[in-house]
Amino acid sequence: MKNIYTMKIPTYLMLALSFIAISCSDSFLDEADVFRELDENTFYSTEADAISAVNAVYGPLNELGLFQRFYMYIAHFTGETALTNGTNPNEQVYVNFNFNPASGDLIPRAWSDCYKGINRANQVIDKVPGIEAPNQDILNRVLGEAKFLRAFYYFELVKLYGNVPIYNQVFNGDLSDESQLFPLQSPASDVYAVIETDLLEAIANLPESYDNSNLGRATSGAAKSLLGKAYLYQGKYQAARDILNEVINSGVYTLETDFINIFPKTNENNGESIFEIQFQAGFGAAFNQPNLGGPNESNWISNWFSPARNGFRNAVPGRQTIEFFAQFPEEDAIRRTGTFARPGDVWESWNPVADDPVEAGQWRNRQLIFPDPDLPVLGIRKYAGGPSDPETFNQNSINYRVIRLADVLLLFAEAENEVNGPTAVAYGAVNQVRLRAGVDPLPEGLSASDFFNALRTERRLELTFEYSLYFDLVRWAAAGKINSSELPEIMPGFTIGKNETLPIPEAELIDNPNLVQNPGY
Repeated sequence: MKNIYTMKIPTYLMLALSFIAISCSDSFLDEADVFRELDENTFYSTEADAISAVNAVYGPLNELGLFQRFYMYIAHFTGETALTNGTNPNEQVYVNFNFNPASGDLIPRAWSDCYKGINRANQVIDKVPGIEAPNQDILNRVLGEAKFLRAFYYFELVKLYGNVPIYNQVFNGDLSDESQLFPLQSPASDVYAVIETDLLEAIANLPESYDNSNLGRATSGAAKSLLGKAYLYQGKYQAARDILNEVINSGVYTLETDFINIFPKTNENNGESIFEIQFQAGFGAAFNQPNLGGPNESNWISNWFSPARNGFRNAVPGRQTIEFFAQFPEEDAIRRTGTFARPGDVWESWNPVADDPVEAGQWRNRQLIFPDPDLPVLGIRKYAGGPSDPETFNQNSINYRVIRLADVLLLFAEAENEVNGPTAVAYGAVNQVRLRAGVDPLPEGLSASDFFNALRTERRLELTFEYSLYFDLVRWAAAGKINSSELPEIMPGFTIGKNETLPIPEAELIDNPNLVQNPGY
C-alpha cells in the first residue's frame, strides 16, 4: 500500500488526498468528514469514489486561509470594518496594510489552502477518467466540479498574489525533478488562461441545478459567473458581457424580494445565490476541534461581526463605511437596515442558553481600538443571524454567498457600459438591484463615465461586508478606471505599487528558491 504523505517541500506539491472526505450521509451538505489513509492505486474505482474525492476538493473553501476567516481581514484593508479592543494583537497587522512576508498565519494560509484545493482537484482530474462506470454523466459532472474548483482557487491566488506557480499535475514523487519541486511563477495572464480553460470545460459538464441533497455543488451558472468575473478582471469586457448575460437570461436565478432575506441561515441556497460556501458547525467547531462535537467547518463571520451582550465582538463598521452610507440617509434605508445593526435591534447571543437575546443598545461596553466618539454606535448585520437563527457557543454555520445574482447584474452592467456605453440593458441591470433596494432608477442620459461612477457607488451599497471592495478598487485602478491616487485615500496605509498584491509567504520563498517576492515587500 502506498501511503500519501506530506513532504517538506513547497506547498503546491503537497499530495492533497492524504486525507479524503468519505461521506457518512447521502446528503452533500450534511455529510460528516471521516478521514482515513487510502491507497491511491485502488481508491478510484467507482462513482462513489469519484464523488467522495471531489467532495474533498471543496474542503479548503471552508478553511482559515479563505472564507472561514481570512477574507474577513480583507474588509479591514478598505476600512469597511474596524477592530475592537478585544481583538488579538496578531490580527491587528491586517489593519492599514501593516503586514509583511512573515506576518501572522493567515497570509501563508491563504496561499497553502488554495494550493491544497488545486492539488486535490489535480488528483480528481487525473484519476477519474480511468474509472469504468455505467453512468458516465456522473463522472463528467465530477470532472466539471473539479475544474470549476481548480479555477476558483487559481482566481483567488491571482487576485491575492499576482504571479503564482501553475501546478496542474499530480506530483510523481521524483525528488530529483526540479521542475516539479521548484516551479517558476507564471505571469498573471497565463494563470488567467488556465482559469478560462478550466471554466469553459466545467460549463460543458455541469448541470444548471441539483436536487436538495446536492445543494452547494458547482453549477454551470456558477462557472459562467466566475468566468465572467475572470474576463472582467482582465479587461475582456465583450466576453464578460456575453457570458454574464447568459447567466442573467438563464431563468435559473431571481433576486430575493427582500434584501434582508438574502443572508439568514434560514434562507441558504436561495434563488439569488449562484455559489455558496457551505458551512456546518457543532460545539467543537468553536475551537476547530472536530472531536469535541463538530467538523472544522464553522464560519467565523458571525463570531466576529454580530452584536454581543457585553459589547462589540471583534469587528464593527469602519469610519469609511459609516460615512459612505451617511451620504444616502433616506433613499437607501432598506440596504442600510440589512447591512448594519443598530441600538434597539435584538440578536441571539453566543450564550447557548435559550431565549437570551442581545440588545444592541448595550454595545458601548466595548470600545474601538481607535476611539471615534463622533461615530454612531453600529454593528454588522450581514451574516450575523438573528432571533430565528440561534447558534451554539462561539461558532456559526451560516453559508457564505460568494456569487449572487445582484453581483452578476452589476458586473454585467459594468461590462456592457465598457462595450456599448450606458445602454438600456445596462440601465435595466442596475435598476433591478436598485428597485429591490427601494430606490429610484438611475437618472437617464448619463455619460459612460458618470454611469461607471454610479455603478461604483451601487456596488458598494449592495456588497459592503461581502469582501469585494478591495478587489474592485485594485482592478479599477489597474484598468485606468480610477486614479491610483484614490487608493490610499480610500484605504489608509495603502502603498501604490505594493499593496495591489499580498506578499509571497516567507516560508514559500525559503522552500522554493525560484519564487520572486512581490514588489515592495
